[in-house]
Amino acid sequence: MFCSISVQARPVGQASLPATFKCYTPAVADELEIRRRRLPHWNLKGSTYFITWHLADIIVPLNDAEKQLVVNALLHFNQDRYRLLSYVVMDDHVHLVARPLGDHTMDELLHSWKSYTASMINKMRKTKGTLWQDERFDRLIRDENELMQKMYYVITNPSRKWPGMHDYKYVGWFSDG
Repeated sequence: MFCSISVQARPVGQASLPATFKCYTPAVADELEIRRRRLPHWNLKGSTYFITWHLADIIVPLNDAEKQLVVNALLHFNQDRYRLLSYVVMDDHVHLVARPLGDHTMDELLHSWKSYTASMINKMRKTKGTLWQDERFDRLIRDENELMQKMYYVITNPSRKWPGMHDYKYVGWFSDG
């Protein structure tokens, strides 16, 4: 079974997580597209995804201005092209939980986020070349429990990396009203 969620934005730090789901039965498996590079990539219209992507191996970690640029890019088309449920921008990777809207696909959204931010960060650094690894990790969220686990994982990522860290600026989440 595959699930999607319907949410309204709330300020970062609110206490409830999303809980309105639309689940798909295995009959929808005909619409499931599975591609493989080094990692498998599943696409199913209406699904919610957990996504991770990393900087290329030899790239300098993101500074605060670059992290904010990535956050701004993630928020830019939120509620228009996708519903962003949670995100965190770390020194060398990004995690998010999101659902494409309309005819938008996760492949298209990832290309947009990664290409825009790579271009802008290269301009800021006065560099050229690859910023992000080509491959990413993606997973279809299968049920409410997994959604809660992935959102919790995303928003607590800074405190796991830096114990005692409070008020990390580059993390956010949205929940239903």
